[in-house]
Amino acid sequence: MLALIRDAALQLFAERGYAGATTQEIARKADVSETLLFRHFGGKANLYDAVVSAPFLKIMETFGEEQHQARAKGIEAPNASKQSGELFDFFEQNREVFSALMLGSSDTGGTEPVRLAGLEATFRQAADEVTAAYARAGKMPPFDLDIASRLIFGMVAASVLLRPVLFSASDATSEQIREVLTALSSQALWPGQAQS
Repeated sequence: MLALIRDAALQLFAERGYAGATTQEIARKADVSETLLFRHFGGKANLYDAVVSAPFLKIMETFGEEQHQARAKGIEAPNASKQSGELFDFFEQNREVFSALMLGSSDTGGTEPVRLAGLEATFRQAADEVTAAYARAGKMPPFDLDIASRLIFGMVAASVLLRPVLFSASDATSEQIREVLTALSSQALWPGQAQS
């Protein structure tokens, strides 16, 4: 029963965003009473957090931690191509959660805020890693690396979320998009590649 509510909520949040999905519709789609939905989740904000925000942040934390551990063990040096490519793959594999997250955070209807404070740690970690790479290379970054890391994240995210718009007249494959994204982020962000 809880799985049915979660599945229905995720689908409606992905289709309509936070403001556009109602608890009544979610309950109807899950074939449960709205009272039952409220008993288990307490309201729409808690339900959104349970099926969209919290899973997204958990996946992002795991993604960041796996990359950090690999570098700490010397398995692989920081590599913009690998990071951007893995981020693209992650967004494609979790498109429904990610769509719900983006729709929800852009249109809450002035009601409860979408809880994404945990994403800040991901941005800080990315900026710190690139800053350390510049320091090892003995170079000064040509721009604000915090802003650059956020923009790279946005570029990768947009390539998945806006794919029907960006590539509607194109037959670009996921692999081709991924390849260009990784080249762009590598050229723009990392000290061995960045233009001075």
